[in-house]
Order: sequence, then C-alpha cells, then structure tokens
Amino acid sequence: MTIFLSMNTEFKSKEILRLFDENIYPHIIGDLQILDTIQPETHVVCCTVPTAMLLLGSLDFIGYLLRQTASLDDTEGNIRSVLENRKYFPPVYGPEVIRTLIAFYRGGIMHSFYPRQTIKDIYGIHKSQNAILLETISIEGYTILSLNINVISSDFKNFVHTLYAEIKSTSDTQLLDNIYNSFKRIYPKSLTTMPTTTNLTTIPYGVLHKK
Repeated sequence: MTIFLSMNTEFKSKEILRLFDENIYPHIIGDLQILDTIQPETHVVCCTVPTAMLLLGSLDFIGYLLRQTASLDDTEGNIRSVLENRKYFPPVYGPEVIRTLIAFYRGGIMHSFYPRQTIKDIYGIHKSQNAILLETISIEGYTILSLNINVISSDFKNFVHTLYAEIKSTSDTQLLDNIYNSFKRIYPKSLTTMPTTTNLTTIPYGVLHKK
C-alpha cells in the first residue's frame, strides 16, 4: 500500500511538472516576460491592461488548481486563496489590497478593459520602477490610486517559481491531489498536451489528446 501511494504521488508530481513545463511556463510566463519588456521608457504605450489581464486571469486559474474544492466561477475565492498565502506572496497583499485587486482591477478590466471607478475614488494602472504595489499619483489635481503592474508581475513570477520548486520536492499528497484533480475536472481527457500555442492558433489544454 505504501509503495502504491509513493508511486501514485510520483506519477502526479511528474504530470503536474509537465503541465508547468509544457503550458504554464511557455504560455503564461513566456507571454508575461514579453509584456514585461514593454515599458514607458522604451515604448509609446506600456500594455498595462493586457499585462494585468494575464496576471489576474492566471492567478484565478492557478488559485483554482490549488484549492481542494473550488470552482472556476469563484474568481474571488481563487485569487484570494493564493494572495493570502504568505508562502507565495508578501504581506503587502493584505485584505484591503486583495479586495481592491479583485473588485476594481480584475472585475473592471475583464469586463470593460479599464479598472472600475467609484463616485469618490479613481483607480489607475501603470508600470514604473518604483517597488510600490499601489501608488498614489496626482494628475491635474486628481488623486489616483494606481496599480504598478511591474510589482505584481515580479511577485507573480516568484510565486510560480516557488510553487514549481515545491511540487518538485514535496511529499504533500494533498497539494498534488488538489492540482491534479482540479485540472482533471475541467480538462478530463489529458493533464498536458503538445504545445498549444503556434503561429496558427492557441487552444485549451487537453484538446489534442491521443485518441
């Protein structure tokens, strides 16, 4: 029984690492690294919103994978579960910051391209070399709370690297079960596929499975 459990854990670990190697690293991290090169000092525009879309959408997806009982419809719970975990993200991601990221940034840009606004508060999004996640910026007499995409991008990449290293060395069967089973719920045919981004099209995981 112990040998079976060990083999099962090793199998799941290898399959999950393949998911990272063949999909998450080349597609999510790969795209992010390209977007990170687009900075105000080198380009007319910074692709701040597309970068934020990638980051917040990926946090939603990976947060879903890490939860034992989760739904892709529970965006708030998925993102919150990751950002609250101090093993993965620094303390600057406190309750109010997480609420702002979900309610005004993720909820806004995924539905209307721009961050949501309130009657009294203005939310912006930018890239700067300052190591401040949410900066207060004054423009024409208005005070704007602006998300620095460079900071959350760096923190996200550190999170993925930390999680990958954890998967490689862990004996935590619950972590492996969560990722493996959560992925299987949405893509039951295959955990990984051949690379899915080509010069022709990008398709979901598990579509090009062997028949």
